[in-house]
Amino acid sequence: MNANETETVMTVGSLVDQRIAALIGTGTIAPGKKRRKGRNWESKMAHEYVSKFYANQPTWFRVSVGPVPGGSNDPLYYKLRRWADVIVVMPKEVLIIETKMMAKPDVVGQLNNYAQLFPQTPMFERYWSRPVKKKVVCSLIDGATKEFIESSGIEVEVFKGSNYEEWYNAVILKKDTTQTV
Repeated sequence: MNANETETVMTVGSLVDQRIAALIGTGTIAPGKKRRKGRNWESKMAHEYVSKFYANQPTWFRVSVGPVPGGSNDPLYYKLRRWADVIVVMPKEVLIIETKMMAKPDVVGQLNNYAQLFPQTPMFERYWSRPVKKKVVCSLIDGATKEFIESSGIEVEVFKGSNYEEWYNAVILKKDTTQTV
């Protein structure tokens, strides 16, 4: 690029920025939303947990549970599918695990729903006769929530994966973890 082309690009860029600022100022358009850096904290924790405790068992991560509608390509089905974080096939039972960095009471409904849908999931037909056990694996949980989840027949295990400190600083303490020292 020569000097004239660089000047033209900079001029066009500044004109665009000025025009956008004017449109935002008059309310014609809304300012762009700040995009937060996407982090799938729980997925990493799930993989670490399973590799530590269930490495030799057949395991599926982020698996859709429930019946698959036949014949039609229903777009609503794709919006309403339920996704279990982890399904582990044990010798005598099936374990459905939901991972949470911080467990909340609503995980009970999630796991109960997955357990109800599991025997309708075609890819697991050979395991439908096995009992289903439900487990929450979380890094942080308060006593009342733990008691509530366990009173619903769901096991709770506290597990702090390798990303726990980073998550805690970024989400709980709201510290900027993108800076390097």
